[in-house]
Formats: sequence, structure tokens, C-alpha cells
Amino acid sequence: MIQKKLIYKQALCHDVEKMEVEKSRPLDAVAKMRALADAVSAEFVGRDVESQLAVTALASSANLVFIGEPGVAKSSLIRSLASKIDGGRFFYYLMTKYTTPDELLGPIDPIAFKNGTFKRMHGSWMPDSNIVFLDELFKASSATLNALLNAMNERMIVDFDGSVIDIPAISIFSASNEIPQSSDLRALYDRFAIKAFVNPISTDLIPKTVRLNVNKAREKRTVVSIDDIMMAKKAVQDYLRQNADSVADSIGEVVSLLRGEGISVSDRMAVGVDENIGYFPAVVSAYSLIFDQTPRKAAIIMARYLVDDPSAMGTFEKAIETLYPKELTIAQEKIEEATAALGAGELKKAKELAYESMNMLQDLIKSGKFDLYRNEIEMMVKREESIMEAIKQTQSIIDKAAKK
Repeated sequence: MIQKKLIYKQALCHDVEKMEVEKSRPLDAVAKMRALADAVSAEFVGRDVESQLAVTALASSANLVFIGEPGVAKSSLIRSLASKIDGGRFFYYLMTKYTTPDELLGPIDPIAFKNGTFKRMHGSWMPDSNIVFLDELFKASSATLNALLNAMNERMIVDFDGSVIDIPAISIFSASNEIPQSSDLRALYDRFAIKAFVNPISTDLIPKTVRLNVNKAREKRTVVSIDDIMMAKKAVQDYLRQNADSVADSIGEVVSLLRGEGISVSDRMAVGVDENIGYFPAVVSAYSLIFDQTPRKAAIIMARYLVDDPSAMGTFEKAIETLYPKELTIAQEKIEEATAALGAGELKKAKELAYESMNMLQDLIKSGKFDLYRNEIEMMVKREESIMEAIKQTQSIIDKAAKK
């Protein structure tokens, strides 16, 4: 009897341990996605935001397009991201008006065709890839663009013979030197949940960039696996379900504001929920979960990437400030700078920045805005407290070492 109880207890402990491991796996995957953003960002200067956007797209299965003048590292950043994924099957193609669907889907098998069967050859084309990068997508021919509409919205393409080709891409990335001008491209453009306008780095960052490029290590190091990405996707979907009310209310607030200012946001993008395609609810959830933001703050941050024309950015900035005051944004930036300074061992600088952030939050509380931004302020205060505790512990270690 005792032996049976012991066996039962061991089995129960094993099951509990297994359950704990299963629970921790999605959280580990989320941490790896954050590490992926850091790894990509480390290869560039002034591209932290773009690195976070690319990772957010992956974790939510969203389509992303970087738009900006030539030479601002749009393509390089996406290539860097793809190189850090173990098991990633990366498909890249530079689109032109002469690009045909065959160049994306693979050539027709001549032997099968000769025998009366329509069949495509497999290898390294879109149907064989899980990370897809279509450079200068808006320059493609009408036939190719029409084929891609379903790929971006349903991850499938209807071939010439009526057969359906599955497109297993987690995300479809693109880069363009300009926004699409033709009305024929609006439907395609709307399928990008993240439309990011990339500007040249500021001139004061040029020396730092040159030094980084001169000393950059050429090693190729993977940071996440495809399994990690799929696990992170599941965590994002779970997070969206668990925080549905908060995410929904935040999106409603943001979309209402944008539409009120004449900035178009389609219903598909605003409310779409699909496990295989990331629309705004999934994008907000991914950014909130991975980068530790409240759903409301994540919706406000990611709303910028719903804007489809840079000329509307001025209107957007003024409108969004009514939802999130500059003081909170600056306080958040100081917390990020304090965290970076702490990581670099600059304790004095980290302490000063943390105190500056605290003072800004105290001013907001005194102004009577605490209830409006309770969640954001409470989250920032917790981060400030953890920074101060880390500074205290680090200083204690340094002091003890100095006495020896």
C-alpha cells in the first residue's frame, strides 16, 4: 500500500512538473521574441522601433511593409531578422512589372504538363517558405498582384487551373521606396497591418553607425526557432482572449479617433481576428505582451502604423496626444534609457533617469490625471522600483568587492 502511494505521489509530481513546463514554454517563447528584437536592433543604429515592429509582425502573423527612400536599411533589417530564425525558410524576390506568378509559385513541371497534368515544381518558392519578403511589391504586374491578394489575406493562392496552393508564410514582409499611388493597389496596401515609414538616421548618429559597421561581427547566430515563433503566436492568441475587453475598448477608442480625423481604417483591419493572419487586435496584443505595455498603450503606439500616408502624420500626432500626454511618453523613454544605462553599468546615470521619470509621474498625479492613466502609471512605477532595487543590489556588490 505504501509502495502504491509512493508511486502515485511520484506520478503526481511528474504531472505537476510537466504542467509547469508546459505553462512556462509560451512565456519563454515571448522572452525569446524580445531577445530577437534586441539582436536585430544590435546590428543597426537608430532602428530599435523597426526591429520591434518586425518581431511584432512575426508574433502576430501580420503583414508588414517598410516605406522609405533608398538606403535606409529597410531590406537589410528584414534579412537580419530572417537570418536569426532557426528552421526559417526564407523567400526573397525583387518585384518588377514583368514579374509573373511562376517566379513566386515555382515553374510548371514540364514533364507533368506534357503528360496532361498541371503541376508546379517545388523547391525554394513561396509555397515552400515560412518567411516571405517581396521587395518593391507595389511595382508588380496586375496578374501577380491579384494572385497575391489571397496570399496576404488567406495564405493561399488560386492557380491558373483553379487548384488552391497553400502559402505557409508566418508573415509577408515588403519594402518600398514610395507609397502606392494607384487606386488599384489600395486593397493590397490595406492588407499590411503594419505600415512603417522609415526615415534616414539623424546626422548625430552617423559616427556611431560607421563605427558599428567597421567593427560589426559577421557571425550568423540564430536566436529563435520556428517552434518558438509558433509558441509565441499561441501566447499572443491566449493573451488576446484573456484581455479581450481591454484590447477591444482600446482599439475602439483609437480607431474612432483616427476616423474622426479623416484617417481611414478598414473594418477588416480594425476588427479582424484570425489565427493565421494578424490584424490590428493581434498586433496590439503581440506588442503589449512582448514589450510589456498595457493594451491601451500598445493600441496607441501601434495606431501610428495604421496611417497609410506620411502627409497625415501631423494630424495623427495632434489627435493621439489627446489620448496619451507627452509627459507619459517622455517618462516611458526615461525608463527605457535608465534600463539601458543600468545594463551598461552606468549606475549614476540610471538613477538620475529613474528619478526624473518618477518626478514626471508625480506631476501627472498631482495634476489630477492619475485615474485617466492609472494602468500606465502603475506599470511605470513598478518598473522604476525594480530599476532602483537593481541599482541598490549592484552598488552593494560593488561596495563589498571594494572592501576585499
